[in-house]
Amino acid sequence: MLYEIAEEHGITVDSVCLNATPSLSYKDSTGDCFVALDPMQMDTRADECVRLAHEVGHCMKNAFYIQHSPVDDRRKCEYRADKWAVMTVLPPELLSEAFSDGRTELWEVAEWLDLPETFVEKAIHIYSRQGLLPKQLVC
Repeated sequence: MLYEIAEEHGITVDSVCLNATPSLSYKDSTGDCFVALDPMQMDTRADECVRLAHEVGHCMKNAFYIQHSPVDDRRKCEYRADKWAVMTVLPPELLSEAFSDGRTELWEVAEWLDLPETFVEKAIHIYSRQGLLPKQLVC
């Protein structure tokens, strides 16, 4: 699904060797977006999925910064990319379904979804900030 979204929006996705990071996104001076993934730095397909979603999120939300950007600007861009990734890969309805049938532990939900625990935790955080947390997860 994510590769199709990237293609539909003209985002080039390539597998390349990246020494410093497993993934990155870039927007050139003409406005074209590129995503680079280093498969040698990704242990699972779930890791590839969430990294691709995050990097495509940067492109979809035009959430880019440069190396020397202020920390606040970086955080805002990362949050916007994360939010897009979460809402695309793990919509609230799917998160709600994942917590049904007795699954209450984060690791159980992540395993059922075939997503990293950190991504599920990020989804819960983002949805709680947006007031979109599924009812059974609201304390």
